[in-house]
Amino acid sequence: MSYKPIIFSSIISFMMFLIERIEDTGIEFHAQEAAARIGKQDGLSYSIETATDISVLWKDSAIRQAFTDVSKHRSWLDSAKYFFDNADRFTSSSYIPSDQDILRCQTSDTGIIETIFDVDGIPFRMFDIRPRSIRRKWIHHMSDITAIIFCVDISGYDLVREDDGSYLMHDWLISFKEICNSSLRAGIVLFLNKIELFAVKIQNSHIGPDLSVCFPDYTRGRDREAAQRSIENKFVSQNEDPRNHISAFSLQ
Repeated sequence: MSYKPIIFSSIISFMMFLIERIEDTGIEFHAQEAAARIGKQDGLSYSIETATDISVLWKDSAIRQAFTDVSKHRSWLDSAKYFFDNADRFTSSSYIPSDQDILRCQTSDTGIIETIFDVDGIPFRMFDIRPRSIRRKWIHHMSDITAIIFCVDISGYDLVREDDGSYLMHDWLISFKEICNSSLRAGIVLFLNKIELFAVKIQNSHIGPDLSVCFPDYTRGRDREAAQRSIENKFVSQNEDPRNHISAFSLQ
């Protein structure tokens, strides 16, 4: 699978989201010519000119303000910043996506995505099922599942929903509980992603709040290890089936 078109499309989509956010609010910004050119991109290719426009837009104060305004609601914004900060790197004809590039690119937000791959001669079929409404529909119709992998953006502990202001972490806990206590019989793997960004936020008051903002019963302040253990324990405790074995791992 070639990830370059997905990465290029992600960069354009990320920036167009911010541009449209500004246009909806009627705020004027200086980089309108660059915005107009980005709006005509199909995301299938990525030129030096496109990278220049992305960089110009990313330096625009209105774009930065839009980014700040929605940072509480969009868990993918740290990935957008990653791509914008590295805009020039993707223009080389010899560019090969790194693991971080692939992990941070944005694929479809809905539906069931099947990926088939081989590890040491052993074939694997992986199904990415999202959002929660689709997972509820399909979870009772799957069989022969070997493992369930549940990924949590641990750095998103302070993200809230735009509609009602509730914390996304609470939604993720509900989803995990539904999976653990479903009729599926499979090993459960819990991945706590973006642990480095979590550490930066949890240990610096000028970057992020402590964990009590999401979980009022948390009292260990800015102790990164204690906060990480607390989140892991909250997820593991959602399991009510003693037959389940949950393996938890932390990833960058």
